[in-house]
Amino acid sequence: MARRPSKTLTERELEIMQVLWSLGPARLGEVQDALNRQCREPVAPSTVATQLNLLVQKGYVTQTGRPGRSLYAPTCSREEATRNLVDDFLARVGLGRASSFLIQLLKDETLTSEDRAALQQILRESEAATPRRSRPRSAPRPSSEEPTP
Repeated sequence: MARRPSKTLTERELEIMQVLWSLGPARLGEVQDALNRQCREPVAPSTVATQLNLLVQKGYVTQTGRPGRSLYAPTCSREEATRNLVDDFLARVGLGRASSFLIQLLKDETLTSEDRAALQQILRESEAATPRRSRPRSAPRPSSEEPTP
C-alpha cells in the first residue's frame, strides 16, 4: 500500500522551493541547473520533474504553459512556507504553540546581552501591538472624611 503524500516539504522539495523563490517562475532546466550548482551530486531532469509535479500536487507550485516548456512558480512566500513547516513540526512534537516551543528552546541556551535585548524588544513590540482591554471606570467614591468647618 502506498503511503499518503505529505503536505509538508521534503528536503529536496525545499531545495527546489529555494530555487524558485530566488529565480521566480522557471522552467525545469533552469531549476535543474540551479540545483546542480548547489548540490554535490548531479540531479537528473526526471528527478526534478517528479519533484516539481509533487510540489504542484501539494499546492506549493503552479505549472503553466505547454508540456515540455512549462513554467513553474511558487504559490506561497518563503515566510508562509516556513510558518507551515514550523506549525506542522510543533503539532507533531506536541508543543502546539510557537511560544511554548520558543520557551523550551531558550531554557537550555546561554543568551548574550544582544540576544536578551532583542527578545526584550520583541516583547515590547508585542505588548504595544496587543490592544489592552479597558476596565470600566467606576464612579468616584465619596470621601469618608467630612470637611472641617
